[in-house]
Amino acid sequence: MTRGWYLNYVCHVRSKGRYKPTFRTCLFNITINNTQMKRVLFALALMTAFGSTAFSQSATEKSQQQDPQSALAEFKVHGITWHAVTLKKEKFESYRNMLEKVMNLKPMMEMDGVRVYAMENGSIIEIYLPDKVPAYKYNGDIAFGFRVTDIEAASKALEKAGYKMLGQITDVKEMKYKFRHFTGPDGLVYGLNEQN
Repeated sequence: MTRGWYLNYVCHVRSKGRYKPTFRTCLFNITINNTQMKRVLFALALMTAFGSTAFSQSATEKSQQQDPQSALAEFKVHGITWHAVTLKKEKFESYRNMLEKVMNLKPMMEMDGVRVYAMENGSIIEIYLPDKVPAYKYNGDIAFGFRVTDIEAASKALEKAGYKMLGQITDVKEMKYKFRHFTGPDGLVYGLNEQN
């Protein structure tokens, strides 16, 4: 079903060397189902909670705080930059051809049943055969993740707020890239990543 949605959001506009909050409204049309809408709203909620907070507290002040939300001040979310798609073999090859031959993307990492593509803006898309995804799977077919300024702080904040962290932080040194996954409030798997 295609619907028109009004989105009210606060963005930070750079003016004279400083960022100031600016309220904006936009109308967009999307084809979406209820599950996808829940994912979009959760993503917007996380970006709002994490992205608008600047770190300005001393170590002493941080140690005295008991509120789980206090850890959110230690990092920012830059956007949704990681996407994982799980595909059956015939669709895997078709998808790979689309990315490589039509969109002219070059895989930055190739393994049996896995391809990783990076784009100029830092976004990453990974495609997997079903038997190559982690044991906790990627929601059946699609997962996405948030680019953060400090993955360790983000992990601690989410864990302290009650979210289940999946695995450890993986550091891919040749890509200057760290990632980790967690379970959101909807029970789905999401990712965190940091690019240096």
